[in-house]
Amino acid sequence: MTNHLTANASFPVDRTACPETAAIIDAILAVWPEHMRYLQVNFSERDQGLLAFSEKVSAIIRQLSGHHMGGLAALAEDYRFLCQNIVLPEELYFRRHGTYRLKTFEDALRTVYANSAFMHRYMCGLLVSDVIWINHCKCMQHYRQRFLPSLPQGATLLEIGPGHGLLLKLATEVAILSANYMAARLHPHFPVLFRNHNGRVAHECIVDPRPLKDACGVTVDDIAKRLIDFGFHAPTMSFPVPGTLMIEPTESEAKVELDRFCDAMIAIRNEITEVQNGRFAIEQSPLRNAPHTVHDLVDAEWNRPYSREEGVFPAGSSRNDKYWSPVGRVDNVYGDRNLVCICPTPDEYRDEAA
Repeated sequence: MTNHLTANASFPVDRTACPETAAIIDAILAVWPEHMRYLQVNFSERDQGLLAFSEKVSAIIRQLSGHHMGGLAALAEDYRFLCQNIVLPEELYFRRHGTYRLKTFEDALRTVYANSAFMHRYMCGLLVSDVIWINHCKCMQHYRQRFLPSLPQGATLLEIGPGHGLLLKLATEVAILSANYMAARLHPHFPVLFRNHNGRVAHECIVDPRPLKDACGVTVDDIAKRLIDFGFHAPTMSFPVPGTLMIEPTESEAKVELDRFCDAMIAIRNEITEVQNGRFAIEQSPLRNAPHTVHDLVDAEWNRPYSREEGVFPAGSSRNDKYWSPVGRVDNVYGDRNLVCICPTPDEYRDEAA
């Protein structure tokens, strides 16, 4: 039997570029050297993007193997079991008979699902297949790069099947990566709270504009209202820290949207700098007058120390899909303390029904 490390058998991946994937391949070849040819063909068909993603999934699998009895070697044995005792026999049966061997759920329950030892090896083998089988790896890549960004904001994910949490891990790390990306972009402009010794945050970043209130009178309310002119609903305000903004990007937010928000926050910081430099007082600034409405655009009277354009189309905002707030600045405290109902009275509803 030829050893898989002989010179005439080129290794399937570049060990320097893909050390995690190489470690999994080594473990497989240690128990199944005949698999070398399949691995060579399989990995030769992957472009650089898929190879990079394979390395990412391999790193997760190796991390999981550290908590698995027998480690990576046991997972490699289970992968061989999956291929030789499940996939190959089932495929041969289907090709010969044109039907599946287990035809009903009861058959599958009795033969497979009720056998805990069998299912354990089956699931562990599938875990390795997520990086070794190109079709599985492409599915994982599509999930991570296409499916997650397409989800509506606030979508809930539930992983069902022998995924070992891979799908949820890929989803949650997107949110964590996004939060850290935004923290890195915003930290030069606003202090970011609760960063660890590496400067990292969790799945949310909290920006702290409180020092600006003492410096020039700008409040977190001013920033929140001005974000409306950029087309954003403000993030969570004054929680868990009063006077701050908690930004919590979900796994469904695309990078272009993260950048658009960061650009808006940086533009607002530049406007704050203009207040600090004395271009206009905070009371007469676009921050304190935000949000700006369509009435501000067409009103004949304009006596503010900044242009209409600065007010309604702040720097970096789009004119093609502009969101117009239906109302301007309201008195938050008055609104909180006084109930104002403008809906029709019960008598009017009764008259209309009659």
